[in-house]
Amino acid sequence: LSAAGTFGALAAKAVIIDHDFEGSEWALSATGTFSGAAVTAFYREADNVGQKQGSAYGLGASYDLGGGLSVVGGIAKAEGQKSVADFGVSMSF
Repeated sequence: LSAAGTFGALAAKAVIIDHDFEGSEWALSATGTFSGAAVTAFYREADNVGQKQGSAYGLGASYDLGGGLSVVGGIAKAEGQKSVADFGVSMSF
C-alpha cells in the first residue's frame, strides 16, 4: 500500500509492505524544493524481513547549477551499520 501527495513545494510519500510470513516494513519520505535546491528526508522500519531488519534514515540535498548540472549529497544510517555519505555532481544532457 502506498500514498503520495504534493503540497506546494513539499512532496510526501508513505509505503507499507506486508511480506507473507516474513514480516513487514514501512517507510516515509518528504522532499522540499526551494529556488533550485531540493532537500529529502526518509525513515524506514522493517520487522523480521531478513537482512532489512531494523530502522534506517537519511537526509539528502541537491542544488541545480543550470545547464543540466547539479551538486548532490546525502547521508544515511541503518541500524547496526556505519553511516554512509556521498557528495558529488550529477549531469543530465
